[in-house]
Amino acid sequence: MQLIIYVHDFSRQIGHSRAMIEVIDRLKPEKVKVICYTHDPLEQLNIKTDINYEFFKVPFTGLKPFLIRNLFFQLYTAVFESLWKEPEDTSISIGVCSFNGDIINIQYAHFLWEKLYFKATPVSWYKAIYKVILHRYLTLCEDFCYSKEGVRFVFLSDFIKEAIVKRYKVPKKNYTIAYSSADADQFKPTKVTREEAFEILKEKHPELSTVKTDRPCLLFVGAFERKGLPLFINKVPDHYELIIVGQPQKGSSFKIPTKENIHHVGFSRNINLFYNACDFFVFPTIFEPFGLVLLEAAISGMNILTSRSSVGASELLTGLPGVEFCDPFNSKR
Repeated sequence: MQLIIYVHDFSRQIGHSRAMIEVIDRLKPEKVKVICYTHDPLEQLNIKTDINYEFFKVPFTGLKPFLIRNLFFQLYTAVFESLWKEPEDTSISIGVCSFNGDIINIQYAHFLWEKLYFKATPVSWYKAIYKVILHRYLTLCEDFCYSKEGVRFVFLSDFIKEAIVKRYKVPKKNYTIAYSSADADQFKPTKVTREEAFEILKEKHPELSTVKTDRPCLLFVGAFERKGLPLFINKVPDHYELIIVGQPQKGSSFKIPTKENIHHVGFSRNINLFYNACDFFVFPTIFEPFGLVLLEAAISGMNILTSRSSVGASELLTGLPGVEFCDPFNSKR
């Protein structure tokens, strides 16, 4: 089996790519051709197995804004497909990044998020105009791509499956559900104590130097607005520490309050240590086709507060001890 993967950026540090890489690790195809703007070094991709990857780089990776970057990727992959496509290849597109996919790996549903975006994300008027155009464009891409006869789908969750099957009248023989899995070797309860974990984290991230480790510690990971950070950040009690790992969405006007008990790390390759150091994973996300960080936090032994509605991973967490659900727009905690 030879696969072609269409994806903008192919990296284990990006949720949708990590999920795809884990599927490839299990399938062990003869060869994988990745059509992308950027990718991790091969040694970072082949951690547990030795997959024969070949990369075809799409030029102009620095194109901005995202609307132009996405449109160029679609046009380039449509025009130059013959450079990498062979008759025996099976192609998989991550959503609508390309229209070439025999199989669409659904990592998002823009027609659903379009209705929620402005409820979650404060933006200036000129950014709002751009976002309206962007969301309309992405939804039109979905309507074109997902309505094609014979296209097959892999869904991350049941709620996304139901929405797309209903909207595009997808026959049952043309789709399957494949929940993402978390790496149980990397994310698990460990013998590392809370103090030891914080000591390592403070060395790697000076932003955490003022964390008071004798207090209960909350952890938030992800893009701020869609994951619900603005909805609860002002409700954090002063005797709790809050550690935030992630970035705001481009164009957002949301700012993290300047408080001594709130600590921000923009990016980290040591998320497992954060799970070991903190007490409670707070993730009141508004829209989450899956939410891999929820599984990672769960198998690391953390207590979790998250949303039930429109969150794929919640379908797997329901009924587990230590997991509580909330309404992100009406949480009193």
